[in-house]
Amino acid sequence: METISAQHRGRVRLLARARFSQALPEGGWLPVAGILIHGGLLTICALILGGQLMPELFGTLTLGLSGILCGVALLGDLAPLLARDHADDWIESQPSTPADHARARTLVLTVVLGSLGAGGMIPVALLGPEGPATWMLPILGALQALAIATVLLLIERFAGRHGAGLLIGLQTLLLALLFAGSFLVLDRLPQLAAMTEIPGYWHMFPSSGLGGLLGEAPNWLLAAPALALALALPFVPASETEVPHSTDTPLARLLAPIARMIEKVFLAPAQKAPFRFIQKALPAEKDFAIRAWPLGIAPLALLGIGADPSTLHGRGLFALVAFAPAAYLPVFLMFVPTTRTPEARWLLDSAPLHPHHEAIAGRWAVALRVVLPLQVVIGLALFTALPGTQVLTWCLASLLSAGLVLTMSWHSNVSFAPLSSEAADLGGAFEGGGGTLLINSLMVGAIALGVWHWNPPLITILVALLVFLVVARRLALHSAP
Repeated sequence: METISAQHRGRVRLLARARFSQALPEGGWLPVAGILIHGGLLTICALILGGQLMPELFGTLTLGLSGILCGVALLGDLAPLLARDHADDWIESQPSTPADHARARTLVLTVVLGSLGAGGMIPVALLGPEGPATWMLPILGALQALAIATVLLLIERFAGRHGAGLLIGLQTLLLALLFAGSFLVLDRLPQLAAMTEIPGYWHMFPSSGLGGLLGEAPNWLLAAPALALALALPFVPASETEVPHSTDTPLARLLAPIARMIEKVFLAPAQKAPFRFIQKALPAEKDFAIRAWPLGIAPLALLGIGADPSTLHGRGLFALVAFAPAAYLPVFLMFVPTTRTPEARWLLDSAPLHPHHEAIAGRWAVALRVVLPLQVVIGLALFTALPGTQVLTWCLASLLSAGLVLTMSWHSNVSFAPLSSEAADLGGAFEGGGGTLLINSLMVGAIALGVWHWNPPLITILVALLVFLVVARRLALHSAP
């Protein structure tokens, strides 16, 4: 007869397998793709920094990069790990104990997050400074990943309806640190190599406490908060049911006159209803906001790196940033189908709505709620450093480029109908659509550099934009589905 302990272990394995399939839809027990990506980036980092920095500083920077990558993954593709499963009520009604569920959840979090944090740090340990403490890096990477998960769970649990906004801001900050930090470290590598101790202000970064353990006199007190958070992860429950987001936001009210103008001038009667629905519902989808917005906003970090309008390099960088909305459109478009309630899609599927009209409405909704606000933010930032006429020319040219990208690449980037699929079914931002993103970025980058180099008159760009709008209106009103 099977023993009670064997039955208990069997229940835990079954529950853990269900959670693994939820967090890793591609199958398996490990985030293999994430480990390989993290390992590749950290290997490059270790090859550049290894042998030049003292062990504590080397550990701080590599663990910092690992922490940023783990945080971005937990806010994106691995977000289901931290969320409360929609089927938890049904699962908990099965013949299993709360202890079984707690152990299964702890097992899944430890295996997935621990392997992600440790797997990326294994090549770092092999390529890092000589010394026995260097072999602690995979363990520290795993503990850091668990600590980051604890922090994110606490934010979601106690921030309430503001949790999504905080997580969007956090992911944007992480991506900005990834871009800006990489450039700054490379730029100041000689100064870093000359350091003999970690500066005091560096202790504001969590990785400095763990990285300090690689020194000859490790300070466990500075590492204690991260270690405590890692050990507390099994005791922090998943966030409760998500608070619905209102669609009546200040941005929505600000854009309402433009939305009414688009409906009246540019859309056929059959396109107005889906336009209203998509432009109001899409920004309220948490998965769309968390996955797409930070990737579009993060290029603003480049402003802090090359913000020098007096140099040729700095002005060229400003031009590229001005065209970021058009360059990053494939990322936004990939997540247009995302929703946490795909079962509600039947309301649209049962309506007499042709996919052709829905695609046109979706393009205008993305232009209104994503491209236009992002372009305005970037334009206002550039106005502080460059002549107004030049910035306006760049921004209008970027809007024209975005319109062309929306028109030509909608069907190749939007794989499902708008608001019809869960985020896990769409993959990561660079899976499948990575080639499209690269090609589009190169194309838009070439346009940006051409506009910057030849500096066409503002009236030329304005006329070209007006011609595009006239053609888009004619296609929307007169094209047959």
